[in-house]
Amino acid sequence: MSAEAEKPRTAIPKAVFITDIEAFLASNASGGLEGAMERFQTQHQQYKTLEASLAQRKRTLITKVPEMQSALDAIAHLKEKQHDSEPIRTQFELCDNLYATADIKPTSKVGLWLGANVMLEYDIDEAQTLLQGNLQKAQRNSDQLGEDLGFVKEQLTTMEVNIARLHNWGVAQKKKDKQNAAAPASSAAPAAKK
Repeated sequence: MSAEAEKPRTAIPKAVFITDIEAFLASNASGGLEGAMERFQTQHQQYKTLEASLAQRKRTLITKVPEMQSALDAIAHLKEKQHDSEPIRTQFELCDNLYATADIKPTSKVGLWLGANVMLEYDIDEAQTLLQGNLQKAQRNSDQLGEDLGFVKEQLTTMEVNIARLHNWGVAQKKKDKQNAAAPASSAAPAAKK
């Protein structure tokens, strides 16, 4: 693994792989088999919740990137036609699947929808710079979310393996305990016949 792959993620705790189950259960921190299983299942559920949250944030960003790119293309077109005398005929989206046609006079200003019912007027160059910065930030965040999702999936796998190993160890211990309990009873029976 590279040094970059090993960098710690402060917001996402790393799952610990249990190599020696008996030593882990013997430690005071484990709380026995049931306590360890409960703790691991809780931690597994926390990773699942985090995975769903990160995936939703990534989906949201992925839908915003084409919108930002479209806005940048529109600004570039307006900037190109800024000094023409004829109006620009265009179609714009009113809502999903509903468009209107408009003639836009050449302008050096644009209105950017910022969300939360807020729209601000910017010079074309300022708007272009702002949108390019937002697009780059969204792409970086999307990449980071992808890395975080991969990390969380690794932690989920580790927790699932830990839970399976603990379960299998518990089943083996119960089987071993039954055999040990049956062994003295069967060895005592022949001694009574003598």
